Amino acid sequence: MVTLIRPLVLFDLEATGVNPQEARIVQIAAVKWIAQGLEDWRSELINPGIPVPKDAAEVHGLTDEVLKEAPTWKERAQDWWSWMEGCDLCAYNGKRYDFILLDAEFRRAGLAGSPPGRRIDPYLIWTLKEGRTLEAAYKRFASPKGPEVAFHTASFDTVALNAVVAGMIDEWWPEGVTSEQLEAAGRDPSWADAQGKLKWNGGGLTLTFGKHAGKPMRDVPRDYLRWMLEQDFPEDVKGVLRRVLRGEVMTPPALEKDDA
Repeated sequence: MVTLIRPLVLFDLEATGVNPQEARIVQIAAVKWIAQGLEDWRSELINPGIPVPKDAAEVHGLTDEVLKEAPTWKERAQDWWSWMEGCDLCAYNGKRYDFILLDAEFRRAGLAGSPPGRRIDPYLIWTLKEGRTLEAAYKRFASPKGPEVAFHTASFDTVALNAVVAGMIDEWWPEGVTSEQLEAAGRDPSWADAQGKLKWNGGGLTLTFGKHAGKPMRDVPRDYLRWMLEQDFPEDVKGVLRRVLRGEVMTPPALEKDDA
């Protein structure tokens, strides 16, 4: 049983590539948990407006020919945004891919990113608890009671995701759980952004990648931070960088809460 503070949208994306900042959606499927036992399902093919690479098509089976009559994301973005508005979002490995891709696609369509709300990632929850892929998660939490699923199609992956999240809740929170608790369960408290590119270490921020990996933010050249702002990093990373460049004193969320 999950206690919904507001509706929860569980979704899966198939796309043209593995870089969530550059890929284009070719299929989106989602289920909205509105209330206990009340769900709203939807799925749609999307014409990405660019050729689908052969390696991507081999994974999800969605070729240029299959997608040629489908609407573009720009044509459908506002409807999906409105359907998700006021909801928390949930996607498997979403903080490394689906959340980033969806936000980038909404921005390319002229909207202000994804609707605000919590971001719940069952992959991170399970990784911190045990760790596995969606297929293994499905076997662990849904089989044998779950139906046979053909993975790597957004519709079937969402069926699996729906069963996995429900199974996690039944096992780990049998008395009930809120969306806020689900989000916290899948979040590394040392991360200052959704992907862990910036981490809190000893009360200060450090970079976790590149030639300045492991350095405190105060020791990273400002020219390098400005260069990062010009690259395809997620908006939450860029938001932190802008605060650092403005000279703002930043503290870990736990300390900010204690000072409030």
